Amino acid sequence: MGYPFEQLRVWHSATETIKAVYGLCDRMPKREQYGGLTVQIRRAAVSVALNIAEGKGGGSDSEFRRFLRISLRSNNEVVAGVKIGIALDYFGEDDADEVFRECDETGKGINALIGTLTRSIQEQRNGANG
Repeated sequence: MGYPFEQLRVWHSATETIKAVYGLCDRMPKREQYGGLTVQIRRAAVSVALNIAEGKGGGSDSEFRRFLRISLRSNNEVVAGVKIGIALDYFGEDDADEVFRECDETGKGINALIGTLTRSIQEQRNGANG
């Protein structure tokens, strides 16, 4: 038995982002392993996938779209957190490339799904008014 969110490519993309984030965070200095930045980046990455799953189970396109927008913000938070890690010399830009690629792919998928849902919501509203 599968769950509806497991049918979404964007959810699988988000899980790939999580793997990349955890791998990158493992490279942080020991003093930061349980520090605020590591925890925050990991939390944001997990939040992307969890909000996609929660939204898919929400029942309506509007509700799903709302959760996707939250996922997109969390995806941006991952990128910002990694940029901060680079600024603090915890790792280099090259080390972060995989995370950036995964975040870009996930973000594009989320935006595409938001666009599809927005069109569907508009069609439903137009159908109800027409």
